[in-house]
Parts: sequence; C-alpha cells; structure tokens
Amino acid sequence: MAKNKDARKPRTGQAAMEYLMTYGWVLLIIVVVISVLMSITIFHAPERCMFSDPSFTCEGPRLMSEDPVSKTSTQSGYSNLLYATITNGMPGSIQIVGMACTSSHAPQRDENNFLDTYFQVSPPGISPQPPPLILNHLDSFNTGTGPAHTFKLQCFDVDANGQVKLNMDTDGHMRAAFLKPGSYFQGNIYVLYKSTSDPAYVPPKLVTGQITVGVQ
Repeated sequence: MAKNKDARKPRTGQAAMEYLMTYGWVLLIIVVVISVLMSITIFHAPERCMFSDPSFTCEGPRLMSEDPVSKTSTQSGYSNLLYATITNGMPGSIQIVGMACTSSHAPQRDENNFLDTYFQVSPPGISPQPPPLILNHLDSFNTGTGPAHTFKLQCFDVDANGQVKLNMDTDGHMRAAFLKPGSYFQGNIYVLYKSTSDPAYVPPKLVTGQITVGVQ
C-alpha cells in the first residue's frame, strides 16, 4: 500500500502545478482586461455639464489642455480652455457679467463681479470695451469662442483664498498649468448675471453648476 501511495505523489504534484498554471493564466488575463478597460472611458465618470438652476443649460463641453486656435509660433495657446454652449432659459433677457470654472474653491467676488479679471466678461482697462454679453430668452453662446474678442472661459485651480494659481510658462507668461490630455477634469462653473430690466444698483445673481469632462 505504501508503494501505491508513493506512486500517486508525482501525479498529484503535477495536477496541482497544472491547476496553478491554468488559473494563473486566467488571473493574468483578467488583470490585463481590467487594465485595458481602465485606460478607456468605461470606468470614468460620464461627461456632464449641469447647472443647479434648470433655467440655464450647458451642452457639448470640450476642455482643451492647450487651445490650438490661440496658439502662435511664439506663444502658447490658452491653457485649459472650456468650449461649452450656455443657453438662457429664463423668460427675460440677461446680461452675463462674469463666468468662472474652477477645480477646487470658489473664486473671490464682491457685490458686482468676480475680482480676478480672468473671470470678468468685460474687464476694466480693455480698449475698446467689448459689447455687453446679452442673452435673450433661449439665446446661447459658446464659452470657448467668447463674445467679441476678449472673454474666454478657462478652468483654473483656485486656492483657499479664492485666488487663481498661476505658474511661469516657458515663454515667460504667467498661466495656469496645462491639464494632461487624456485625464478627466471635475469642477464647478459659476455664472454672474443680471436681468436687463434690473436697475444698475441691483447686484448680479450667481448660478452654479458642475462639470465633468475629458481633457483633449
């Protein structure tokens, strides 16, 4: 009987080895499949751009790490430029005085506008001054092309004091760090607006939204 038991040991060991090799390959294949799936968008949050007030809609968001339209041979393009179509669903006309897109804290503002000129639609000192951004009922505008020749909505990292974080670029300009293409941006959109029928002393109202979008 002992001899028969010894004869079975090699076969048992071989079976165990084959078992481990078979399931080892299965585990390896599962790991590879999961890695591939994680490299595409199946495990990423769905892209969206939505305001808390249903009177405002945000559609077709695209976030460019470096805007190719504004890039020149001597200067980098706008960093983290957001292209999105904003539509006024309110019954009356409104004037948008400021817009912001941040990944963290809310930007600083007073009773009239955001303090940082990056977020002001018509910042002081611009000559000639662009026309006011007026949206009638169901009118839209794209945040990347901007009204007239000035305002374009860039997504910034803002510190706890509400100030934009900037770095010195290779061409000597202060700008936000470029987001990595292929990554995902999650943040907030802020819109300051006034009804065109409001008296001048009435402060603008604030509407906020959330955005999740892939970086191109």
